[in-house]
Amino acid sequence: MEVTSGVVLFQVSTALFALTLGPFQFLRRTRDRVHRYLGRAWLGAASLTCLSNVAIVPAGFDWTQGLTLSALFCFTAGWIHARRRRWIAHAWWMIGAYVGTGASWLTSLLSPGRVAQEVLANHFFVALILAIAAAAFAVGLFMILRRSVEHAASQADD
Repeated sequence: MEVTSGVVLFQVSTALFALTLGPFQFLRRTRDRVHRYLGRAWLGAASLTCLSNVAIVPAGFDWTQGLTLSALFCFTAGWIHARRRRWIAHAWWMIGAYVGTGASWLTSLLSPGRVAQEVLANHFFVALILAIAAAAFAVGLFMILRRSVEHAASQADD
């Protein structure tokens, strides 16, 4: 199977959407209609990002597919907890899925010999967008961790 730059560009666009939407989803008010709709959009984009990773490595299973499978497991577990109204478990599974998706995406882009590196070398604009997505992921991760620490501290004070 020939991997085209279109598959990589598709993964870049879905990852960019998922990685920039994630912090907004995690840090805004929850359990309302907007949260549900944004969550579905995020889940779709993140799932497509993970699934497109399978098409980028046509030579067989490698470690990035293991990360992909773990992220898909986290998505499923988080969705099941939301359907059962177990909000704390839902939140932790989805935060784990966000972190796992971002880590998987970044490591697969930075690993030597990946098709994505060839595409990035030939498309400066795409590389710039990826740098912005990586920065958004880092900021989102920082904000999520800061909020988690503040929440834990407030729970300890009670």
